[in-house]
Amino acid sequence: MVRREMNAQQFKAYLLVAVLAGMTGCADSQEGLTHDLSLDASTPGFQQEGPQDGLHAISSRQELVRGNNVEPSSLDPHMARIDNERNILADLFEGLVTLDQDGNILPGVAQSWESEGSRVFIFQLRQDARWSNGDPVVAEDFVYGWRRAVTPGTASRCPEVISESAIENSAAISKGEQPVESLGVRAITSHTLEVRLERPVSYLVSMLQQVCFLPLHSETLATHGERWTRADNLVGNGAFYLSEWRVNERVVLEKNRNYWGAESVRLNKVTFLPIAADMQFSRYMADDLDMTFGIPVDQRDRVKSSHPAEINVVKTYGSFGITINIAKPPLDNPDVRLALAYALDRGTIASKVYKGGSPAFTNVPPEMPSMSSALVDLGGLSQSDREARARDFLALAGFSREKPLELKLNYLKTPNNKKLALAVSAMWKKVLGADITLEALEWKSIVERVQNGDLELGIRGFGAAYPDPASILNYRLSGNSPGYGYASDRFDSIMLEATRTSDPVQRAELYAQAEIVLGEDMPYIPVTRLRSSMLVKPRVRGMQKEMAYPPLSKDLWVAVE
Repeated sequence: MVRREMNAQQFKAYLLVAVLAGMTGCADSQEGLTHDLSLDASTPGFQQEGPQDGLHAISSRQELVRGNNVEPSSLDPHMARIDNERNILADLFEGLVTLDQDGNILPGVAQSWESEGSRVFIFQLRQDARWSNGDPVVAEDFVYGWRRAVTPGTASRCPEVISESAIENSAAISKGEQPVESLGVRAITSHTLEVRLERPVSYLVSMLQQVCFLPLHSETLATHGERWTRADNLVGNGAFYLSEWRVNERVVLEKNRNYWGAESVRLNKVTFLPIAADMQFSRYMADDLDMTFGIPVDQRDRVKSSHPAEINVVKTYGSFGITINIAKPPLDNPDVRLALAYALDRGTIASKVYKGGSPAFTNVPPEMPSMSSALVDLGGLSQSDREARARDFLALAGFSREKPLELKLNYLKTPNNKKLALAVSAMWKKVLGADITLEALEWKSIVERVQNGDLELGIRGFGAAYPDPASILNYRLSGNSPGYGYASDRFDSIMLEATRTSDPVQRAELYAQAEIVLGEDMPYIPVTRLRSSMLVKPRVRGMQKEMAYPPLSKDLWVAVE
């Protein structure tokens, strides 16, 4: 029996073997994730006045204003699809465990846990955990939330996410083959939760900080139905509660005095603004914004010279690239997909479009824990050789400049995504003679088209929700890409074996094999590494300069300027 109690689960001990060519350097990704900044008392303008926290003076005005790019489509954890929504949900709700900025697992609602052979897990919940309305958080709240998450027909990825965890009967339930009551999770007592798996999953605990594993307040959903996420209805168990939600204007959170760790939470209010990157930049420079969601590409050189100390980076594990609906001809032909992948000049995209970065030739970056990146032909060739192979693949598929590919590329309506779309379409035109139609969409429209299988090509990033390559690779499992159509028995078999393998070296080798399969099938074209930059005012404290995962708002505070 393995026991974990009030300690961080480390992921840095895994053997890393990075042999992928062209993967050195750093990348400034596009519409990235949140990032944060930590400065010390030597910062110009720092004043040693007022209440103290170590060397820093704490401002009496503990309010944070954050840029968040787009309007959240939902604050229902089971409907969240992008990081803009998850940033808010991480403040409103808390799961069994959380992640620190280095990717270590920390206790959340669960103060301790133990496992038997990575098949049965027992979690002891905090006695003082409370919902924002004062009700105690109990084991049944997790049972209710997880059952709802795995229920088929929720129009979210949660049934697939729960199934990936191998929780007993989760896959059968998501397919409608078993009743939801048969899910392998039960409340032994009001504060003891049991989770049973169909097979050993050594990284199960690290998965549980995802939004699909959050508890839900059943009485709130029963009372308010689909309107339960309104500001006057939502009951959460996080460090903040939802006080205001004005669509396309702002989402305002205030400190939850009933949160078990409220005494250590310094911020009283967090405001998320769903505004575009260029508007965030303008408001940041006018001192109306504390943190941006990213930095516009055309402003990166400027801020590197004028505000270098205010740039913070999240080195997110993942990639940003082109999704492909392989159910739509001619994209159902792997030669077409390989032609598109080989035609792209990733070095130029990284240096010119994103003003410095690193190309991505695999789904998982080689530096990720428990990853041994396979050297694939795509990354080992020169750009001229890649383009030559791209034309060969195009000919094998029956296309040419006289008979050109005609495809549509959709992208989220942001300046950075537009720049990538223009660059990609120009390269496909130059190398392949392809005719690419570009269409910018709002996020809700993209979600609808993906669900209906209407998208041909799209721009999207895939980051790791937990510190294991499975978090990224599982997106390609059969049934996990609705709207994109990819399914491979060979890939599924490799990933299943990796899930059952506790030895990190053996698991890394299996993940490398999985990458090779994806390199041959090309259901998704990695283009750049997910590494996001943002601007953060020096007054915002509680963050590392560089991190693997962004901090929770409960760990941040505002210093006197």
